[in-house]
Amino acid sequence: MAGEISAPFVDDKKASAISLISRACLEKFERLHDILQSLPSEEAGDIELDVHNAKLVIEDALARFKAWGTNIAAFRDGNLRISLDFRLREAPRVKGRALRILRDLEEYLDDGA
Repeated sequence: MAGEISAPFVDDKKASAISLISRACLEKFERLHDILQSLPSEEAGDIELDVHNAKLVIEDALARFKAWGTNIAAFRDGNLRISLDFRLREAPRVKGRALRILRDLEEYLDDGA
């Protein structure tokens, strides 16, 4: 997606649970976006999909997810003080809930592609 700012990534060897799942979701969002962008109009009619609407929904969701992940530092290594993982280190219930939500999102994105 030319002209867009990519999320800040770190080396996977240092990555933590939230950062790994967040980055996996981002990659799956981008893959789903690319699939929709490359889908010919004729083929879209065959599978009864409003490609234009689907593209808009995925573009919006992708932009929001990138903004969320960047602003809350979900894509950052868990050892960095600014990372979401680090900030939730003493709140295991909140961290667990965030991980469940991200895993659910990852599963839904798998189903979409």
